[in-house]
Amino acid sequence: ARGHESFGQSSVPLAGLATITFLTVMSLVVLTLLVVLVLPRYVRRASDISGTKEIALNFLVGLVAVVVVPVFMFMLAITGIGVYAAIVLGVAMLLTILVGTSLVAYRVGRFMLADRKNAVLCALAGSCVVGVIGIVPYIGWLAMLVSCLVGVGMIVTSLKSQYVVTSVETQNTLVKKAAPQSVTRNK
Repeated sequence: ARGHESFGQSSVPLAGLATITFLTVMSLVVLTLLVVLVLPRYVRRASDISGTKEIALNFLVGLVAVVVVPVFMFMLAITGIGVYAAIVLGVAMLLTILVGTSLVAYRVGRFMLADRKNAVLCALAGSCVVGVIGIVPYIGWLAMLVSCLVGVGMIVTSLKSQYVVTSVETQNTLVKKAAPQSVTRNK
């Protein structure tokens, strides 16, 4: 009878671990699908801008952002006036981390299914792979940390490139409007 009790006691934590594992993977799948369905153009553009060659750059940009933003939030909060701005910035950073992880999952799915154009299928495959890697003992937390940092870097990089492109297009438009129109005569 004693062996049966120890078996029953050890199976409860395993059942709890299996439930947590399943919920972790499913939450990443649902979040990634939601991001891809709500922001399809942005996800595609961010994925195109941040290809597989830029992973190290995105990781470093994400690391800097994750370190600098909390410091800036703290500086805002200690002023007293910026407490609400710090809270808003914290929520924005949390959303950036969540969306960034979804971008990495989508990018992994696009890499795996290079011949497919279906964004939902890429998001589903990538989020399952990233989610399963994230639950691997001892290295899963490191893989999720790296994917969060790369995802934040992807967001910052894509926003920066969008700003630069918009600025250049605006400057070109202003130059065209300011330049005198040349008149050509038919001969």
